[in-house]
Amino acid sequence: MEFEGAQFQVVCRYAHGECFLRYFTAEIFIVGGWWLGITANDEELVRTEYLAQTNATPGTVLAWLEEFIGFELADQLVSAAKHEVESRLRVTAIAG
Repeated sequence: MEFEGAQFQVVCRYAHGECFLRYFTAEIFIVGGWWLGITANDEELVRTEYLAQTNATPGTVLAWLEEFIGFELADQLVSAAKHEVESRLRVTAIAG
């Protein structure tokens, strides 16, 4: 699934498809925040949700995701997102 304009995307596979978590800044979207997309095995998008908070903590994002996909998948996505952010911060620090 394409993710044009997102700052980053993390993906988690589950028994029936994939979950995508994308982060958008306010410069890209009118209201920045977190987008959740859930696809079925046939790659059909079956659900989307949006958390309009660019300053949400990992705990806030986890609690929001858990409502839709359960704790295990939510935890995997948040852990992957934290890793992505930390990796980008390291690269920025090295380049800076």
